[in-house]
Amino acid sequence: MITLPVRNDQSLVLFTDLDGTLIDHHTYSYRRSEQALKELEIHHVPLVFCSSKTYSEQVYLQQQMSVDAPFIIENGSALVIPKGYFPSEILPVLPRYIDTEKHEVFALAHTDTSALHQIIKRFPAVRGFSDVSDAELSLHTGLHGEALLRARDRWFTETLVETPEAKNTPEFLNALAVSGFSTSQGGRFLTIQSASTNKGVAVRHLMSIFRQTTSSPVFAAIGDSPNDLPMLNCADIAFQVRRADGNYAQIELDGLRRTSGTGPAGFEEAVQSLLHSRLK
Repeated sequence: MITLPVRNDQSLVLFTDLDGTLIDHHTYSYRRSEQALKELEIHHVPLVFCSSKTYSEQVYLQQQMSVDAPFIIENGSALVIPKGYFPSEILPVLPRYIDTEKHEVFALAHTDTSALHQIIKRFPAVRGFSDVSDAELSLHTGLHGEALLRARDRWFTETLVETPEAKNTPEFLNALAVSGFSTSQGGRFLTIQSASTNKGVAVRHLMSIFRQTTSSPVFAAIGDSPNDLPMLNCADIAFQVRRADGNYAQIELDGLRRTSGTGPAGFEEAVQSLLHSRLK
């Protein structure tokens, strides 16, 4: 049985959501998480981002936080592995979507965004990040300038700026299903993605690799939204972070631990629990 805190002789690997968990839901600040990030670095704990955010967004955040680890983009659509992080012979047997200067990107999604955009065009009431002006997208997200460009740089998925139409239009949902897509609810936005994958599918791929390179790893996961459930379900230890409004998203999972802190404060609480103390 895995107990808290994780013992010093156990190798911890931590998967985390970003918006509303590691970073603030509205300001996108990670200031409240900085002490936890330092603790993870001191204890040599790989911190694996697992988010709806794009490759560009997550690379930027890793640079800002001095994090060097694999990460999962666009709700499990692809694995991103830094070159040399794992021995080449144990890299996943998956299609290489792109080979960047520093990373290899392995696709899990069944296709890129081209087919998805064709479907969305048939339903004028449904609008994604790529369909609105910078001014409107800033209004919806609070992002500006380069941050907007990073958010738009989606390779496999589309995030919608208005969701009621998408949720309640059977014709739209059916058109997605016929083409192999599904919807996933995050903290604020609805994302359309490949139905064949999710955060849990991607996490299991990385867990398999870590098991080949790490002695008896313990896997923990932290998230706040319904689309985090597949990731949380994979973990040995799972934490749900309280939302900014003081409530918890509807997530049912045996053994789920809930933080009293919200957003990054909840992330800090979970990390302290993993490394130093028990969470009630």
